[in-house]
Amino acid sequence: MPFISKDWRSPGEAWVKTDDGWEKLKVLECGKRKRCSSEPCDTSESWSNPSNGLGDDDSETDIPPHCHITLRCTREIAGFNGLGEAVKRLDFRSSVRDRRRFQYVCSLLRLLVSNKGIASLPGSAQRMLLQMLEEVATHVSDSQQNINVLRGLAIQLQKIVNQENQKCWGKPLGSEILWKGHVETIQRIQEMATQIKIKEPGPDVYPKLQDLPEECVREIILRINDHRDLEASSAAWTLMAALASEQRVWRELTQFHFTKPQIDQMIQKQFANNNDSNKVSNDRNNSSTTNSNSQQNAANSSNQRNDVNSNSVNSTENKTSKRFQTKDWQKIYHALRRKYGIREDYQYSEILALCRFCCCLFWPSAGHPCIADQSPDYRARLKEAAGGDTAINEFQPVPPAQFLKYFSL
Repeated sequence: MPFISKDWRSPGEAWVKTDDGWEKLKVLECGKRKRCSSEPCDTSESWSNPSNGLGDDDSETDIPPHCHITLRCTREIAGFNGLGEAVKRLDFRSSVRDRRRFQYVCSLLRLLVSNKGIASLPGSAQRMLLQMLEEVATHVSDSQQNINVLRGLAIQLQKIVNQENQKCWGKPLGSEILWKGHVETIQRIQEMATQIKIKEPGPDVYPKLQDLPEECVREIILRINDHRDLEASSAAWTLMAALASEQRVWRELTQFHFTKPQIDQMIQKQFANNNDSNKVSNDRNNSSTTNSNSQQNAANSSNQRNDVNSNSVNSTENKTSKRFQTKDWQKIYHALRRKYGIREDYQYSEILALCRFCCCLFWPSAGHPCIADQSPDYRARLKEAAGGDTAINEFQPVPPAQFLKYFSL
């Protein structure tokens, strides 16, 4: 028999009926970026009733999207982080149309689709993932930008469908109606990806990229932070290929991704390797010349040849020293990339952050309601606990791979 009245054992969550189904009130607040100024309601009737003043704009205040997570489980706190709830509270679906957050959201979707596929996620997370993918397809078709990102996601989705159809039971475990809806959504995404055509600007649009001076094109290339984009731009236009091969472009790209000690260490290592190779080649030349000189009978001719060989060796050493004074920054960048890798927080215009004070995930541009802002003495006590260090990192960046580690997938 169901228990209809209020139960002290319930978590006290208020649920609201929406177009996508029943949602928790606290999740819906961050999704709509609205919060009621009065006390939270217990039922959905108080939310939908206009007489309570919850639907008026005057009684609502903006609240940034954020999500509190549990990092450690103790005897007193047994926390559980839900992926679907976190995605809704952080407003990932509307963040697709934000150019600062687009690459981060697409990287997260790529990890979710490629690692274990859609079938390993819960049903609500599957539905939300495909809604975000459909939102990405709509945004790309409208803006005609980042088409390669959408096509890559569409290819991965098609692989998932083929893998699931090849199983012995013909479909993944779970609801058959839910999986049919997923297949229809994936087909719509693939149709959008195939129907996108880049429209060239009309003849009245001026200036075009080809009409810009070389200095402007160079400034555009200098703002590219990925070597793959540099290679793609050099393949698109001969002028971009000439500008992308300049040492200044690769030097600034190297200094952007790596620290000065890392760069100096790699330069010294390359110079040491080059000097060793030059010494080996010089020793070979000297040994070959001595062997040839020993076979000769005339002492005068041997002395003359030795002088010529010594002069040639000195000239080659001078040439190599001058050559290595001009650094090849493209080789230095790729060597550093293979050794240290590229920092993920440098690849995105905006990245999720984790507050060290309240264990809250949030977008840095929007902020979050932090406990340190509510109590002014709390921040002072934290500084005292840190030994009076004023430069306290209040939050740390959270790459997409680290974000998924907070959830049991």
